[in-house]
Amino acid sequence: MKKRNILLLVLLLPLVAFAQFTNDAEEFCTARELVFRTKTRHFLGSDEFVYNYLTTQNFFTSDSASFIKYRVPVKLWIYTHRDGSGNISDEEIGVFIKDLNYFNIANKTGFRYYLQDVEYRQKNRHYKLGYFWEAPWQSFIHKDKGAINVHFAGNIKKAGGTVSGTFNQLSRSVLVKKGSTRTSLTHEIGHYFGLLHPHRYFKGNKCHQEAVSRTRKYKGCLTRKGLICETSGDKLCDTPAEPDLLKSVNKECEYTGDFEDNWGEKYVPKVNNIMSYPAYRKCRNEFTAGQVALMLYTAERNRFAPYWQTEKNGQAANIQFNFDNFEPDNAKAMASVLKEDETQYHSFHSIFKGSGKKVGKDKTDWVEISIYTHLKNDMNIKFMQGVSVFPNMEVTIFNSNNEIISTKNISKNGQSEINLKKLPVGKYYIKIEIKENHTFADYILSYTN
Repeated sequence: MKKRNILLLVLLLPLVAFAQFTNDAEEFCTARELVFRTKTRHFLGSDEFVYNYLTTQNFFTSDSASFIKYRVPVKLWIYTHRDGSGNISDEEIGVFIKDLNYFNIANKTGFRYYLQDVEYRQKNRHYKLGYFWEAPWQSFIHKDKGAINVHFAGNIKKAGGTVSGTFNQLSRSVLVKKGSTRTSLTHEIGHYFGLLHPHRYFKGNKCHQEAVSRTRKYKGCLTRKGLICETSGDKLCDTPAEPDLLKSVNKECEYTGDFEDNWGEKYVPKVNNIMSYPAYRKCRNEFTAGQVALMLYTAERNRFAPYWQTEKNGQAANIQFNFDNFEPDNAKAMASVLKEDETQYHSFHSIFKGSGKKVGKDKTDWVEISIYTHLKNDMNIKFMQGVSVFPNMEVTIFNSNNEIISTKNISKNGQSEINLKKLPVGKYYIKIEIKENHTFADYILSYTN
């Protein structure tokens, strides 16, 4: 290790320890929350602010599919053993990103995420990261600019157990244990964009605990004034005050607790909030409008916002990063499924890597087709003009045994259709590679039998 890295380690590790840890429900995310709002302390989670801000974002006049404010690249760092064992499969990588987008689309957050890159760290001693030093240090020395850096480790070890994930404020990185649930990554990235846990300080006194009442004000607190729900808990009034839900939600996602706040009112929590801690994490599926507003508000102030945003001054922006709905699909195990008589839109987009001049290219799409009956065993695949440049492409078709059964060059002015006759029943995989260096290109794909 270079001398400068040793010096940096000595200087930063005490800060890392401060930034990362809390005793707050360590079975789940253990992100430190005290410093999240240093740049947005003037943000008040009142209903009036939330409504006015979301109105400026056209939130109420757009549907979920068209409400896209930011396309954010995600860089994955995957820790494996030296021999490569303990890896995450291409299929699992695809599921992580698609689940992340699923929950954001379902909640109309305005965010879409795409895979920037995957890098593997093959060292036995780093497969399981120590929570207190190793995890934060690895997140410091391994990160790319312009993306959300997500570190997947075999385990994140802490005395007495493990944690599912954490967000490190100083390195601005997410760490997640392999095998985590569908909402774990969405939860941690929620922290990246400023969200806090709704149960934050629920064991505190009247000057720190969030009150159940949305109209209760501070009384007798020297440094706090106004509505409690605006500055305690997660500082959002449209997320109900709640206790730690770890042992208070059953398999049917029903609240079973009987906790009261410091004013004698019983909690009525929203057990499906993605930032909450129900023991059955399948219960988590929702962001509130206030949480959406805060994420968008935080993203707007991110240094990379000019490269992530989809519009500027009312005009479309960064069109070259407009990935299609089937991403990531750049590996066979990530192949999108194309059904008979279905039409799909695909694009070859640029990949943002840290500045306006530093980009990568999405060069490959994979598609899966199934033939179910011998009565209809022909494959007719058609490539048509999209909304931008129709590129020259090489199309390779594989059978389920990974044997090549066809290779064709496709161009706008040349062959745009592939016809294969009398194929056996089974799955087929189509690899589509762009053969030109376009900033952005697209095509429409259909399949008939």
